[in-house]
Amino acid sequence: AGMGACMSTEAARRKVIVVGLEGAGKSSLALVVERPGAFTKAPATIPSGQVSVVNREYRGLRFTFWDLGGGAPLRPYWRHHFVGAQAVVFVVDASAPDMLDEAREALRACATDDQLSWPPFCVLVNKADAPGAMALSDVTAALEVDEILGESRQWTAISTSTATDPPKGIQQCMDWLVENTKPL
Repeated sequence: AGMGACMSTEAARRKVIVVGLEGAGKSSLALVVERPGAFTKAPATIPSGQVSVVNREYRGLRFTFWDLGGGAPLRPYWRHHFVGAQAVVFVVDASAPDMLDEAREALRACATDDQLSWPPFCVLVNKADAPGAMALSDVTAALEVDEILGESRQWTAISTSTATDPPKGIQQCMDWLVENTKPL
């Protein structure tokens, strides 16, 4: 048996919280990540409005993604799922500039929650392929990511699209999570 076989399963587990406003693309992201093999385009989804949990083995780690519904009435309940999180994926819709103020406040609420004071954040600027989509730098500036996440923690922002084949940015996100998450 190789060294990987000796690694405790607990050490290989990663709990990732997936949050963002309703319609940002969290459920599509979960579908892309959940399917085995190469990442492929997500089927059309409707906002789920509920919590769904998907698992993905990737580069020797077992990721559990907690896709939390993004509707305003659900956001106060997000924090009940934060315990034990080893990373946060915050999904924002690049094609909905009118939602960026609300998205910024949701990002701030997550980043300032005591339970999420240390996990790294991966901001996915999704729907980058949509007509009128804003550039990655414009979205991160509008979200005030530098100010909110600052230098106190590891974070990145990646331009994504779950509607292209292969999906843009998803493998980059997964690779970043492998490199920047650690066992509890």
